[in-house]
Amino acid sequence: MALDALSKLMEQFSRQPNFEELIDVMLWTISGQFSVASAFAILQRPGKSRVRSTYFATGVFKVNKELAGLRLSHDQCFYFTESRRVQRADNLGFPVGGTDLESTLADAGVKILCPVVHNDNFMGLIGLGDRVSRKGFDDDDMDLLSTLVSAITPFIVNSHLFWQIANLNKWYLDILNSVQHGVFVFDENLKLRKANNAGSDMLRGLNPYLHLVKSLEKAPIELVFPDMVFENWIDRIRNAILIGSDSVLDNMLVKTDESESIFNVRIGWSSADPDNGKDLIVTIDDVTRIKENEQRMFELQGFADKGIMASSIAHELNNFLALLMAGVQMTQLSIKRGDSGKTAVTLDKLMENVRKMKRFTMGLTDFGMLGSSMQNANLNDIITDVLSFVKVQKRFTRIKLTANLDFNLPVMLMDTDQMSQLLLNFLNNAADAIAGLGRTDGAIGLTTSQTDNLIILTVADNGSGIDPEIKDKLFKEQLTTKEDGHGFGLMTCARILESHGGKISFKSAVGEGTTFRFEFPKEYDPE
Repeated sequence: MALDALSKLMEQFSRQPNFEELIDVMLWTISGQFSVASAFAILQRPGKSRVRSTYFATGVFKVNKELAGLRLSHDQCFYFTESRRVQRADNLGFPVGGTDLESTLADAGVKILCPVVHNDNFMGLIGLGDRVSRKGFDDDDMDLLSTLVSAITPFIVNSHLFWQIANLNKWYLDILNSVQHGVFVFDENLKLRKANNAGSDMLRGLNPYLHLVKSLEKAPIELVFPDMVFENWIDRIRNAILIGSDSVLDNMLVKTDESESIFNVRIGWSSADPDNGKDLIVTIDDVTRIKENEQRMFELQGFADKGIMASSIAHELNNFLALLMAGVQMTQLSIKRGDSGKTAVTLDKLMENVRKMKRFTMGLTDFGMLGSSMQNANLNDIITDVLSFVKVQKRFTRIKLTANLDFNLPVMLMDTDQMSQLLLNFLNNAADAIAGLGRTDGAIGLTTSQTDNLIILTVADNGSGIDPEIKDKLFKEQLTTKEDGHGFGLMTCARILESHGGKISFKSAVGEGTTFRFEFPKEYDPE
């Protein structure tokens, strides 16, 4: 009867594997066969000893902490492996070291023990308590228990391994699903075997037709990446397959009716199952935002370059003004002398210089325009983007850049380009201040924080500091301490702060550095 019950249990387990439930039901089946109220099983991984065991129990054994914490020594495991027979708990016959074990078993009320051994590997013990009838166990009972345990031991081994594999697969899937990139595994016929959650979400967000498909399993790659949305993806992936080595496909376009996105696609192979050929692994990463930020940074750098150009033009204008002043003086002298010919020549030269000045001033027009395009954005994102942009620039290669950001920072209404320009300007000034001091341990630190009403940004450097004589003039007039500076940068920053309702303060010590503090209101209406 017990063997029939265990056979049905095995069949059930093959359909719905649950190792803990299997052992629990097995113990209840054995308990019923021998009419005992309490039974336990201590099982460990096949072929391993002195490792963490798994404890299963029924009746009073279920709450017995001594049995649950039982750990067998190497000698005890060896003894049970060699004996392999069912034994009475009060007469184990250990040559040495069995006193503590016998005491624990006796205190718990364990009557008989049966070793679980497979291919000379000790797997654990099964123990039974008193029978309900209080009748003792005779030799026939012990032989029957030995037969039952021997019959189910191979199944326990296979079930345990199956359970471990199932848990391992779940663990791998959990890791796979925690990855933010889309991961797709195709078989040798390029039919989908598996897609992680991020990949499935990406596909269904980009391809509206997939909402009509219940499952993508075994779908051909042409359905997963249809050309009408994933333009030229299939051709580029097949070309990568022909090459036969891992590769990265940059700037892969995805076009929908509402947007256009850019992805980087990595192609690789897995040969975990050589009998079934290699699996193709396609990993896709949405880099649209990164590309947009890179483009914006280049535009902002161009804006900064215009400022440098404006400085050069201003220098030239001063030269032109000096020439004009000299020309006016010469004209006055010519008029007084009545030399009309000299006067005409001088006026012609003056007109030519005025035309040159006009051409130069055209270059200042764009620089002087400062419009705003407000949107809700997070200041931390701006800082991260700008830092990634400046770190590769030559002036920052020997400067330690750090960011201590409050990741609970709320979004605020801002023009992201203007805020990036503000930050770029102060980072560049900090780098120049450090270079001017000739430091080899230059450092710039950025910090974000918040109060009930404010979002706060600080930019600190260990550069040359600010001369006390010019502190009150900063941001109020065209001022620069640089030999080739123009003074427009801080004035532009002041306008950006004003357009965001922001305030600035700073502390500085000559030769030690400067810390700027920017305060922005959490709630701001530019109107």
